[in-house]
Amino acid sequence: MRKNYKDMDSSRLSLQSNLKKHNIAPNKKLGQNFLSDKNLLNKIISFANITTEDTIIEVGPGPGKMTEHILEKKPKYYFAIEKDERLVSFLKEQFPTQQEKFIYGDALKHDFSKLGSMPRKVIANLPYNVATKLLLGWLNQLQDFSSL
Repeated sequence: MRKNYKDMDSSRLSLQSNLKKHNIAPNKKLGQNFLSDKNLLNKIISFANITTEDTIIEVGPGPGKMTEHILEKKPKYYFAIEKDERLVSFLKEQFPTQQEKFIYGDALKHDFSKLGSMPRKVIANLPYNVATKLLLGWLNQLQDFSSL
């Protein structure tokens, strides 16, 4: 059964309208899917156990719903790597005091060891088309991370 807009979470509606206003929809070629479910986001962030000493690297932040939750935890360093230039611009607009933290680039080619300091944690809603490649690459560099 399809949900009625009246039944939808207000933050989800806000996200949808804001993305529509900026003419942004998930790009299938990039394997994008945008999380907006508060319960799922809260579980992910809770599981990450973010502290004020952590370097958090978010891969594929999309429109920034998880970013909001991460930044609320006030990690020592925060970086986001996004391959979609439209979303990097969108994120910089949504988080004006964090603009330099949004990196336009391909996470498969990025040297994560140069971001922040240990403990370094990767938090991501991984794009499905590169998840395996990213995870295998990170497993070969486990010394650079405290958690994935």
